[in-house]
Amino acid sequence: MSDYRAPSDRTSAPYPVEETTVRTATVRTVVPPPPDVTVVAPSPRRSVGRYVKFALKAIAFVLLGYVVLVLTLLVAYRWVNPPTTTLIAWQWAGGSSISRTWVPLERISPNLQRAVVMSEDARFCSHGGVDWREIEEAFERSQDGTPRGGSTISMQLAKNLFLWPSKSYVRKALEIPITY
Repeated sequence: MSDYRAPSDRTSAPYPVEETTVRTATVRTVVPPPPDVTVVAPSPRRSVGRYVKFALKAIAFVLLGYVVLVLTLLVAYRWVNPPTTTLIAWQWAGGSSISRTWVPLERISPNLQRAVVMSEDARFCSHGGVDWREIEEAFERSQDGTPRGGSTISMQLAKNLFLWPSKSYVRKALEIPITY
Protein backbone atom coordinates (compact mmCIF):
# COMPACT_ATOMS: atom_id res chain seq x y z
CA MET A 1 0.00 0.00 0.00
CA SER A 2 1.43 3.41 -0.96
CA ASP A 3 0.37 6.71 0.54
CA TYR A 4 1.65 10.22 -0.28
CA ARG A 5 1.44 12.82 2.49
CA ALA A 6 1.68 16.49 1.59
CA PRO A 7 4.48 18.63 3.11
CA SER A 8 1.83 20.72 4.93
CA ASP A 9 0.98 17.69 7.10
CA ARG A 10 3.13 18.58 10.12
CA THR A 11 2.59 15.27 11.90
CA SER A 12 4.43 13.16 9.33
CA ALA A 13 7.49 13.14 7.10
CA PRO A 14 7.29 15.38 4.02
CA TYR A 15 7.90 12.33 1.81
CA PRO A 16 5.65 9.53 0.59
CA VAL A 17 5.34 6.65 3.02
CA GLU A 18 5.05 3.02 2.05
CA GLU A 19 3.29 0.84 4.58
CA THR A 20 3.81 -2.89 4.64
CA THR A 21 1.94 -5.10 7.07
CA VAL A 22 3.92 -8.09 8.26
CA ARG A 23 1.74 -10.39 10.39
CA THR A 24 0.86 -8.09 13.34
CA ALA A 25 3.25 -5.16 12.88
CA THR A 26 3.17 -2.29 10.39
CA VAL A 27 6.51 -1.23 8.95
CA ARG A 28 6.81 2.26 7.44
CA THR A 29 9.53 3.09 4.97
CA VAL A 30 10.18 6.67 3.87
CA VAL A 31 10.45 6.89 0.12
CA PRO A 32 12.12 9.92 -1.51
CA PRO A 33 9.77 12.16 -3.48
CA PRO A 34 9.43 11.75 -7.21
CA PRO A 35 11.71 14.04 -9.27
CA ASP A 36 8.86 16.42 -10.20
CA VAL A 37 8.02 17.20 -6.52
CA THR A 38 10.02 19.82 -4.64
CA VAL A 39 10.07 19.74 -0.86
CA VAL A 40 10.58 23.09 0.82
CA ALA A 41 11.86 23.20 4.39
CA PRO A 42 10.25 25.79 6.66
CA SER A 43 12.10 29.09 6.59
CA PRO A 44 13.89 30.02 9.84
CA ARG A 45 12.74 33.63 9.25
CA ARG A 46 9.16 32.50 9.50
CA SER A 47 9.75 31.06 12.98
CA VAL A 48 11.66 34.19 14.10
CA GLY A 49 8.81 36.31 12.75
CA ARG A 50 6.38 34.20 14.73
CA TYR A 51 8.34 34.93 17.95
CA VAL A 52 8.49 38.64 17.17
CA LYS A 53 4.73 38.75 16.57
CA PHE A 54 4.13 36.86 19.80
CA ALA A 55 6.42 39.24 21.73
CA LEU A 56 4.69 42.31 20.25
CA LYS A 57 1.26 40.90 21.10
CA ALA A 58 2.43 40.12 24.64
CA ILE A 59 3.79 43.66 25.08
CA ALA A 60 0.56 45.16 23.72
CA PHE A 61 -1.48 42.94 26.06
CA VAL A 62 0.62 43.98 29.10
CA LEU A 63 0.34 47.68 28.17
CA LEU A 64 -3.40 47.41 27.66
CA GLY A 65 -3.73 45.66 31.01
CA TYR A 66 -1.67 48.42 32.67
CA VAL A 67 -3.88 51.13 31.12
CA VAL A 68 -7.04 49.35 32.30
CA LEU A 69 -5.54 48.95 35.79
CA VAL A 70 -4.57 52.65 36.00
CA LEU A 71 -8.00 53.80 34.80
CA THR A 72 -9.73 51.49 37.26
CA LEU A 73 -7.58 52.74 40.13
CA LEU A 74 -8.14 56.37 39.13
CA VAL A 75 -11.88 55.86 39.41
CA ALA A 76 -11.52 53.97 42.70
CA TYR A 77 -9.19 56.59 44.20
CA ARG A 78 -11.93 59.18 43.73
CA TRP A 79 -13.64 57.71 46.80
CA VAL A 80 -10.93 55.64 48.55
CA ASN A 81 -7.51 56.72 49.80
CA PRO A 82 -4.79 54.71 48.04
CA PRO A 83 -3.54 51.90 50.31
CA THR A 84 -0.02 52.18 48.86
CA THR A 85 1.93 53.71 45.98
CA THR A 86 4.67 52.55 43.65
CA LEU A 87 7.03 54.97 45.44
CA ILE A 88 6.35 53.18 48.74
CA ALA A 89 6.73 49.79 47.00
CA TRP A 90 10.17 50.84 45.70
CA GLN A 91 11.17 51.90 49.21
CA TRP A 92 9.90 48.61 50.68
CA ALA A 93 11.88 46.72 48.03
CA GLY A 94 14.98 48.67 49.08
CA GLY A 95 14.52 47.58 52.71
CA SER A 96 13.14 50.84 54.13
CA SER A 97 10.29 50.70 56.59
CA ILE A 98 7.41 53.06 55.89
CA SER A 99 5.13 54.60 58.49
CA ARG A 100 2.30 56.96 57.61
CA THR A 101 -0.76 58.37 59.29
CA TRP A 102 -3.66 59.91 57.38
CA VAL A 103 -4.59 63.35 58.71
CA PRO A 104 -7.73 65.20 57.63
CA LEU A 105 -6.98 68.36 55.66
CA GLU A 106 -8.88 70.42 58.26
CA ARG A 107 -6.24 69.52 60.87
CA ILE A 108 -3.39 70.96 58.77
CA SER A 109 -2.70 74.68 59.09
CA PRO A 110 -3.92 76.68 56.05
CA ASN A 111 -0.55 78.50 56.06
CA LEU A 112 1.29 75.17 55.76
CA GLN A 113 -1.05 74.07 52.96
CA ARG A 114 -0.32 77.25 50.99
CA ALA A 115 3.43 77.02 51.68
CA VAL A 116 3.57 73.45 50.34
CA VAL A 117 1.56 74.33 47.23
CA MET A 118 3.72 77.41 46.52
CA SER A 119 7.01 75.56 47.01
CA GLU A 120 6.00 72.60 44.83
CA ASP A 121 3.82 74.23 42.17
CA ALA A 122 3.58 78.04 42.20
CA ARG A 123 1.05 78.12 39.34
CA PHE A 124 -1.11 75.32 40.73
CA CYS A 125 -4.37 77.22 40.20
CA SER A 126 -3.55 78.43 36.68
CA HIS A 127 -2.92 75.15 34.80
CA GLY A 128 -4.95 71.99 34.28
CA GLY A 129 -2.50 69.59 35.91
CA VAL A 130 0.46 70.00 33.53
CA ASP A 131 2.45 73.24 33.48
CA TRP A 132 3.84 73.26 29.94
CA ARG A 133 5.84 76.44 30.51
CA GLU A 134 7.64 74.86 33.49
CA ILE A 135 8.31 71.65 31.52
CA GLU A 136 9.84 73.69 28.68
CA GLU A 137 12.03 75.64 31.13
CA ALA A 138 13.13 72.40 32.83
CA PHE A 139 14.03 70.90 29.44
CA GLU A 140 16.10 73.98 28.53
CA ARG A 141 17.89 73.85 31.92
CA SER A 142 18.67 70.16 31.41
CA GLN A 143 20.38 70.99 28.09
CA ASP A 144 22.77 73.25 30.03
CA GLY A 145 23.56 70.43 32.46
CA THR A 146 21.37 71.70 35.31
CA PRO A 147 18.69 69.06 35.83
CA ARG A 148 15.50 70.20 37.49
CA GLY A 149 12.04 68.71 37.24
CA GLY A 150 9.09 70.52 35.77
CA SER A 151 6.49 68.43 37.55
CA THR A 152 3.36 69.92 39.05
CA ILE A 153 1.77 68.54 42.22
CA SER A 154 -0.68 66.61 40.03
CA MET A 155 2.18 65.10 38.02
CA GLN A 156 4.04 64.13 41.20
CA LEU A 157 0.91 62.38 42.43
CA ALA A 158 0.58 60.47 39.13
CA LYS A 159 4.25 59.46 39.32
CA ASN A 160 4.06 58.37 42.95
CA LEU A 161 0.85 56.37 42.48
CA PHE A 162 1.53 54.63 39.16
CA LEU A 163 5.12 55.06 37.89
CA TRP A 164 8.72 54.59 38.99
CA PRO A 165 10.79 57.24 40.84
CA SER A 166 13.72 57.75 38.43
CA LYS A 167 13.97 60.77 36.13
CA SER A 168 13.56 60.00 32.43
CA TYR A 169 11.77 61.34 29.37
CA VAL A 170 9.90 58.04 29.03
CA ARG A 171 8.49 58.34 32.54
CA LYS A 172 7.57 61.98 31.91
CA ALA A 173 5.78 61.01 28.67
CA LEU A 174 3.74 58.42 30.59
CA GLU A 175 3.15 60.81 33.49
CA ILE A 176 1.42 63.50 31.38
CA PRO A 177 -1.60 61.45 30.15
CA ILE A 178 -2.04 59.87 33.59
CA THR A 179 -2.06 63.38 35.11
CA TYR A 180 -4.82 64.54 32.78
